Amino acid sequence: VFVAEGGNRELASAMPIALAKGYLLYTARLDLNPVEVLRRLRDLLGVTIHDEGASISMLYAVIDARAATIRFARTGVSPRLAINGKRAVEEVAVSRENEIAIQHGAAALQTGDAVVFYTDGLAAQIAEKRREAVDRFLAKASAKMREGSAAELHSAILKAAITRTNDPPMDDVTAVVIRLEESGERALEVVA
Repeated sequence: VFVAEGGNRELASAMPIALAKGYLLYTARLDLNPVEVLRRLRDLLGVTIHDEGASISMLYAVIDARAATIRFARTGVSPRLAINGKRAVEEVAVSRENEIAIQHGAAALQTGDAVVFYTDGLAAQIAEKRREAVDRFLAKASAKMREGSAAELHSAILKAAITRTNDPPMDDVTAVVIRLEESGERALEVVA
């Protein structure tokens, strides 16, 4: 799973994200840990796009449905991830000289667990509309929908975040929901 945020710079944001997607299609086959993937991706973007303003915040996660685990790495304040509404535990990767910090972590998952990837735009919309922190909202929504599908949880999250007006949100509103299900062999239900 890859979620990126370019900081509202339109084409200046879209280009590095498009390059990242192409790079990840190749890199995902190499079975590298998420920290190494983000390091290599950032190095590639730095060489390809010589503009400091073109930097993007990103989150890259690998979910192993058979082993019921998630490994992830991220840069910047957003995007983030929560498991059943609780922020995943992170630590800062050992960095190279002049490198922006990469937070990373891993967690065991259980059948029925919901992993929600979200951007700061979603968090801001929920805070504004619901008057509560995104973590608290996601914890309540995940608990209430424990038996529901990823699609139902995704719909509830977006409904809570998006005000139906003529004005678009001031920032992106991105949510990806993945639920670990048991169906003979473990399977993932993904809704973006």
